[in-house]
Amino acid sequence: PPTDDIQVVADLPFLHESEAAILNRLCTLASYYVKFQTFIDKYSGLCVTAKAKLIQQPLGCKKDESVDSGIVTQRGVNHSADPGTGEVSGEGVRLRDGLYLRSFCNALDSALADYRKIIVAIEYELMSDPHLTLTYIQRSLEEYQLLFPDIDKLLQDLITFRAHGSYILEIIHRHSSNGKPVVREIMSQILHHCHGVMYKQLSSWLLYGLLLDPYDEFFIQKWDSDSAPPPLDSGEEESELPIGGLSGNDLRSILKISEDTLDIVDTSIKFSVHADLLPAYIPSWVADKIVFIGESVRMFEHDLKRPSGQRKTGTILKNQEEKFAAKMRMLQEEKDFNIRHFEVVIDDIRQCVAEHLWVLVVEDSDVIGHLKKMKDLFLLGRGELYQTFIDIANHLLNTPPTQVTEHDVNVAFKRAANQVLLDDTILNDFQLTIDTAPSKDDTAPSSKKGAKSGGGGEIGWNLLSISYNVQWPLHIILSSGQEKYNIVFKFLLHVKRVQNELNQSWAVLMNNKHNTLTQQHTLMWQIRSHMSFFIDNLQYYLQVDVLESHFSVLLQKIGSVRDFEKVCLAHDAFLNTVLSQCFVLLKPVYHSIIDVLDHCHAFCRLITRTHDSPITDRDIALIEKISKNFSCQTALLFRVLSSVHTLQSPHLALLMLRLDFNRYFSQKGALAW
Repeated sequence: PPTDDIQVVADLPFLHESEAAILNRLCTLASYYVKFQTFIDKYSGLCVTAKAKLIQQPLGCKKDESVDSGIVTQRGVNHSADPGTGEVSGEGVRLRDGLYLRSFCNALDSALADYRKIIVAIEYELMSDPHLTLTYIQRSLEEYQLLFPDIDKLLQDLITFRAHGSYILEIIHRHSSNGKPVVREIMSQILHHCHGVMYKQLSSWLLYGLLLDPYDEFFIQKWDSDSAPPPLDSGEEESELPIGGLSGNDLRSILKISEDTLDIVDTSIKFSVHADLLPAYIPSWVADKIVFIGESVRMFEHDLKRPSGQRKTGTILKNQEEKFAAKMRMLQEEKDFNIRHFEVVIDDIRQCVAEHLWVLVVEDSDVIGHLKKMKDLFLLGRGELYQTFIDIANHLLNTPPTQVTEHDVNVAFKRAANQVLLDDTILNDFQLTIDTAPSKDDTAPSSKKGAKSGGGGEIGWNLLSISYNVQWPLHIILSSGQEKYNIVFKFLLHVKRVQNELNQSWAVLMNNKHNTLTQQHTLMWQIRSHMSFFIDNLQYYLQVDVLESHFSVLLQKIGSVRDFEKVCLAHDAFLNTVLSQCFVLLKPVYHSIIDVLDHCHAFCRLITRTHDSPITDRDIALIEKISKNFSCQTALLFRVLSSVHTLQSPHLALLMLRLDFNRYFSQKGALAW
C-alpha cells in the first residue's frame, strides 16, 4: 500500500475486526487513487474532476479543509512545483515535462474513468439501499485490488528512473508484459495512447524530414543538441497532441508549415539514434533506417544547396505521402504494437527513398563519373599527370611553404595537366591546398624523419592535399570521405615522389657510366637497383592489387543495386579497405614503409649532390650507412609483414610475393640482423 494511506481509525467500538479489515482494504484503493490523481495533477495540468473530489473529500467539506470524518484519516504530503522550470518536484524527485509524460497522464486518467464510474454507481446503490453490505462493495472493486498495485509500481519506476520522453514507452511496455489480464489490458491501453505522440513525431520525420521535438524526447536527436527543453507553462499545447490517426494533409495543417518555411531548414545538422531514449522493442537497425529516411527527405526537400531548377520536380517519396501516412495511421490504430508490421512500413518507405536517391545520384548526377575523377586525382590514377607535376613543382614544395605557395602550386598543376593533354574542365572542381595548421595525424609522411627541410620547417610536399567541390546531391556520398581520400593521397604521392627520384638518380648514374667505375660507384648502382625494385613493386601492389581491383568492385556494386544506402555502404567499404590494404591503419607496417622511403630519399639526395664532384670519404661512409639502414629496415618490414600475415591480413601475401619472390630480401635481412 502507499505510504500516505487512508486507514480506518483504530479501536472503534461499533466496528467488528473483519469489517475494519474490509474497510482498510477498500481504503487502500482510495489511497492508491489519491496518489494516481496527484501524479496526474502534477504532470498533466488537468484540474481535479468533480468525481475525484468526491472520492478525496466528503460531502459538505469545504475547500482545503482537512479530511477527518471520525472514521477514516488521511496523512498527506506537500508537493511543490518550481514555477521557473518545466519540472515538478516531489520528495526530492524531479521529472522533466514533455509530451510523452502528459500523454501518459491523459491515458492514466482515462484508465481510471471506469473506477470512478463504479464508485458513483456504488454511491447511488447505497443511497437507495442503506443496508448494502461491505462484501458487495468489496466484490465490485475486487479487480482494482490487482490493478492498482501494478499501476503504483509503474509510477514508482517512472520516478525512480526519472523517465523522460520515449523512454516512458519502454517502462510501460515492460509493465504490460503481465500475467494478470486486467493489468495487461490497462497497460496496453496506456501504451497505445502514448504511442500517439511517437507516431506524430515519426510521421513528421519520415514524411517531411522535420524533427518536432521541443523537449528532446524523441529517440532521434541532433548531434549538437545540448540545449534544455523550453518550459511548458500553458495548456494550449494539449491541442497539439493528436491521439487519432494522421494523414499527410492533417499533419501539415497541425504543424502550420508552408513551403517557404520548409526551405529554411538547416540540412547541415546531423542526426543519430539516442540509445537511452530508444524503446527496447524497436530494434536498433530499424531506428537506423528511420534516421536514414528522415535525413534523406530532409536533404532532398529542404536543402538550400539544391539547384533551384530541381526544387519543384517532385518529392523524394514520389508524392506518396498520403499513402505512407495512411499506413502509419493503420499502425497507430492497432491495439498492440506489432514490430513486424512496423518494420514492414519502415522498409516500404526506406525502399522508396533509397531507390529515388539511387536514380538521382547514379543516373542523373553520374556518381560513377565523379568517382573516376576522384580516383584519377586523389588516388593518382593519372600517373603521367603527377609525374609531370612533380618535375614542375618540386622546387616549390621542397621547401617550407610561403603565402604564395598554394597559388603557385595550383598554377603548376594546371600547367602539368595541359602538358599531358588533360581536359581543363576536370580540374574546375579540384584545388590543391597547403595545410598550414599543425597535423595531429601520425599517418602523415611528415611524422617520420626526413620530412623536414634543412631549415627545420615542414616541406610543402608533406602539407599538400586536394579539396574537391562536390555538387549537390553527391555531397552526401563524397564529401564525408575526402579526409580519407587525402590520407591515401599523401601516402601515394610520397611513394610516387620516391619512385621519380630513383628514376632521376638512374639518369645521373648513367651520365657517369663511361667514367672509371670504382667500388663505390658499383655499390651505388646496387643500392639504387634494390631500392627501385622495392619501390616499383610496392607501387604496382598499391595501384593494381589494391586500388584498381577494389575500385572495379565498387563500380560493379553501384551498378548492380538500386539502393542508395547500399551505394553509400559500398563506397565506405571501399575507402576502409583501401586505407587498410595501403597499410595506413596498420601502424607497424606503415611506419616501416615510411622509414624505407626516407632512406631512399636520403640516397637520391646524395646521388644528386655528388654527380658533379668527386666522392669523398664522408660520402662513402654515408652510402654504406644508408645501405645498411635500408637492409635492416626491409628486414624489419618483412618480419612485420610475416607476423601480421599469419594473424589477420591475407592480402599482405601479394605484397610479400612481389617483393620477395626469390627470398632475396628475407635472406639479406637475416644477415643484416
